Amino acid sequence: MDQTKEKIKSYSLPYTLDLIHPIRTFNTSGDVVQEIKAITFQNRITAKTMAKFPTGGTEYLLMEHFFPIISQMTGELMGTVEKLDYADDLQPAIEVVSSFLAGGSRTIGDSA
Repeated sequence: MDQTKEKIKSYSLPYTLDLIHPIRTFNTSGDVVQEIKAITFQNRITAKTMAKFPTGGTEYLLMEHFFPIISQMTGELMGTVEKLDYADDLQPAIEVVSSFLAGGSRTIGDSA
């Protein structure tokens, strides 16, 4: 077994990811209406969501393929997910999602 490979973390639902860069929404006057400081992964991945996920290996994956899964698992709007900071917030969110995909410790989450 190759000990140099990074071990995939195991997550369970619900899992709250604190955002390094909170997402702010503003009204037309420029006032902050909402500030999202964390997203909670609480929903299992559905077949409908996975039906649109490309197959054939990682060379076919784009960051945008994870947006609908993150949205479905957290209940956040796609517009919110698209505003996640790439390095500090999106990457950890993809790590959480990846742990529930085939090959991870669980494929659809805990059944409780």
